[in-house]
Amino acid sequence: MQLADLTKDGATEIIVASQDGKVYCLNALGRENWVLNTRGKILISAPEIADIDGSGILNLFIGSKSGMVSRIDDSGRLIWEVRMNTSVSAAVVARDLDGSGIKEIIAKDDGGKVMVFGVTGVPKQGWPQETAANMTWPFNVDAGDINGDGIKEIFTTTPD
Repeated sequence: MQLADLTKDGATEIIVASQDGKVYCLNALGRENWVLNTRGKILISAPEIADIDGSGILNLFIGSKSGMVSRIDDSGRLIWEVRMNTSVSAAVVARDLDGSGIKEIIAKDDGGKVMVFGVTGVPKQGWPQETAANMTWPFNVDAGDINGDGIKEIFTTTPD
């Protein structure tokens, strides 16, 4: 679950990804603003909500047990989907890795592959990278400038 003002009306919406393969955007009263059916994909992680290109428009990013990473716009329309090798149980994150002002999408599948995508869903050069295999949730991925050099590093947890 995430909270955000997707509709830009000053009211916070509740965004929930469910195991029935649907993403729900609910208003403060619990009524549906929109529902996106991801065609039966099981969604188990919270969606990432971010303005990835500086447009002021929020998008949702989510992984699924069927190995898909999806970008959804603020009205519940599917923009793109890309396939990973295995299930994507860890939350997908959006971070500006190179300081360009444009956020990249970082996803890790349960087979240990970490992928970085651009705004159109195309993998960035040098990705994927492999980590320990056979990992399932709650292993996560994130990025930050841990050593103060101005470059963000990508981190993931592993079972060891």
